[in-house]
Amino acid sequence: MGTGTQVQSRRGAHRSAYNFIQPVETNHINALLESATVLEHAALPVLQYGAWFDPEQVTRTLQRVPRMLRYQQRKGAAAAASQSASATATRMLDTLGVRLAAVAKDCSDEQLARALWAYGASRHPHPAVMAAACEELPRRLPSMPMAHMAAAAWGLAAAAGGPGGGAARESVRGALQAVARHIVAARPESFTLPAAPAPSASLASSSTSASSASSKARPKGKRRLASSEAGSRSGSGSGSAAAVQPAADVMAAAAARAGLEAARPWMDHRAALQLAWAFASAGVAVPQALDAVADAAAARITSQMQEHDAASGPLAPRRTYLYRTIRGWQAWPRPRPPTPRNGGRRSVYLYDDRPRVVLRDFALSTLAPLLTAFRRLDYRHEGLLTASAQHLAASAGPALRVDPPQLARALGALAALHAPPGPAAAAAASLLRCTRLSDVPTPALVRLAELSSKWGVRQPVLYGRIVRQIQARGWVRPGGQGSDRSVVAYDGPRAEVADVEMIEEWEPQEPQVTALVPVTAAKDGGKKAGEKEKELTPEEAAAAALAASSESPRVARAAVSSWRRQVAVAGPGAASYLRGITAREAGEVGPAARDGLDPGEVARLLLALARAGYDLPRPDKGLPAGRHSGDPAFAGRLLDAALSPLDEWLRADAAAGARGGGGARDAAALLAAAAVSYGDLVGAERARKLLGELTHATLYGSRTRDAGGDLRSRLLALTGAGAASPSVAAGGAADDAAALRASVGVSAAAAAELALALAAQPGAVEEAELKAALALLGEGRGVSKERVAEVVRRVRTAGRGAALPPRLAGEAASA
Repeated sequence: MGTGTQVQSRRGAHRSAYNFIQPVETNHINALLESATVLEHAALPVLQYGAWFDPEQVTRTLQRVPRMLRYQQRKGAAAAASQSASATATRMLDTLGVRLAAVAKDCSDEQLARALWAYGASRHPHPAVMAAACEELPRRLPSMPMAHMAAAAWGLAAAAGGPGGGAARESVRGALQAVARHIVAARPESFTLPAAPAPSASLASSSTSASSASSKARPKGKRRLASSEAGSRSGSGSGSAAAVQPAADVMAAAAARAGLEAARPWMDHRAALQLAWAFASAGVAVPQALDAVADAAAARITSQMQEHDAASGPLAPRRTYLYRTIRGWQAWPRPRPPTPRNGGRRSVYLYDDRPRVVLRDFALSTLAPLLTAFRRLDYRHEGLLTASAQHLAASAGPALRVDPPQLARALGALAALHAPPGPAAAAAASLLRCTRLSDVPTPALVRLAELSSKWGVRQPVLYGRIVRQIQARGWVRPGGQGSDRSVVAYDGPRAEVADVEMIEEWEPQEPQVTALVPVTAAKDGGKKAGEKEKELTPEEAAAAALAASSESPRVARAAVSSWRRQVAVAGPGAASYLRGITAREAGEVGPAARDGLDPGEVARLLLALARAGYDLPRPDKGLPAGRHSGDPAFAGRLLDAALSPLDEWLRADAAAGARGGGGARDAAALLAAAAVSYGDLVGAERARKLLGELTHATLYGSRTRDAGGDLRSRLLALTGAGAASPSVAAGGAADDAAALRASVGVSAAAAAELALALAAQPGAVEEAELKAALALLGEGRGVSKERVAEVVRRVRTAGRGAALPPRLAGEAASA
């Protein structure tokens, strides 16, 4: 009877009227909030009873608002539904913000961090909440746990970065500076983590304690009988282990939870990421605090790699499995073994067989934003860079699914912060092997090739994958303006199919589909009696779907929907066809914008491939050209595709009067260097001709000699022979060379590449043109003094030292 009374009272607890302190029923409000699954339902108790919410109700409801909003936006069928949900969420955040500002002093550290996280995730800077949090957070720092402090700091910075948060940014910056000072003061002497107890030891101790406890609880006679039975079964031992298994599981969970609490670091990976992002967003660059965050992250990565067995497979983050029970969430260091209940059927009580997995270590998804935050702060920590690169290299494997933006952020941050070349090269090569390059935009592929060659990756298979992807879907645009006339290479599935074959050892083989889209001929009125339906290849299915879209809208919808349903199991080789259908549906003309390249990117790709030694003739080792790509003419095809857009770009710049580093003339100089680098594949005579034309384009803005007036007058105007200042005419000082490059519109790096190309083929241009090109050479961004000396040495070796400006000739003589 007592049990029934307890159950009855628990069931009607939310309807009781025992709360006399507030004019509302707290249990009734809790029941309404817990039963709400969409924002419209949750807004009713918030708008009606929000002024009487206690801290737990305020913060729990705030935590659910951004989650429900994301769920509704992801599942909403129409844009109007998501707009309505956004308006409802904003109204709820405003209403709850007023109450939160009033009860902020009564909130616990966890509740305050939870509420600020909600406003940060929503990017909603509520003025009253921001003011109360900036006042409350510095006061709590001495006793606040690191996890709650990091979450609160991240929420403040994210909310201040939202629309309308400019007024609160100074106060948020002050609060984050207080957080940085606290981190410096509270930094431990060592980041070494205490070792957690082994699961086997905890299980053994739990089993021993459980068996001893059960034996003590038995009566004396039964204890003697149990001991004799246990002695008779001592040969196998399986019966005794099965008898104490439930108690062992319970005690193992408690021991594991205690071990996890004891092994919790001073700053875990989530806190390090949140603090780094908050400091980067608010511009708080305190070197000692950034050192502490970077050291903690590097120590966490090091401990993860030390506990990892390389023979067991790729590096994976350690996990905690949380199981929901009537006593709350139970933490387990491993998945709990399923127990048979309900006659062998799966139990759904409190979802106890579906754990909530919490990562306790860094992964690519968390390491990439951490490195990006340090890149934004322009703070280089060599220990973190080395550990991150080693972590990325060890994590790559068949099961890793790389998100292209995360890949670009991680490798871009390693390059910007000057990571050590060895670990960075290993990370780049490992990640590229397990990346589906068909999902990476073409400009990002060029950047990946540049970084890989810069770090010294010498694996032709990787560069071959990049080249085939660009040949399959890349097209060249004239300086950012779309053009569907200049296609890099053939448009078809051959490159992507070959790409799949190249990474067959890294990704599981996907099932092949023989019949994708059944298309019935309209003229014949369907198939004849007894005639089997024809099985279409992927090429025929895509062509039929595209043809149907121009004949009948109804057939088009059926064909495209059928294609979309089956493209998921057709493998990545069908991605180009799906892009074609999507572009046709949207009414677009030409290839996708994400696959467009400008001539400068084509040139940088070729230079990166040449630097890596891809497809260059190797007579000394017996390796002919074209061995790895299967297409020896790929360099000539890329150069041909870039020339016509380059001419359009140069004409557009001349018409607009625009001159500046990194524009059309930079692209011309880089293409000239690329033509010389692949002269053996392009042809010596053609490479010589291209070098002359592209040198003209760099100096005069046109590839033809007769464009824009007399050549001699333009050379005199370029080198300053008719000017009043003789220093510019002679090449002058380094500042004069920089001014000359600015007047022409060429960067220092492009001028150095052009000078190197002309040093290799000095006879491609006249003496005056060679002098004009060498007058642009000088130190600048990306060009060191040693590189300038190397160019001068090559020019002298080629016997054209007379063309050097006096400035460069004097420096070489003094050296």
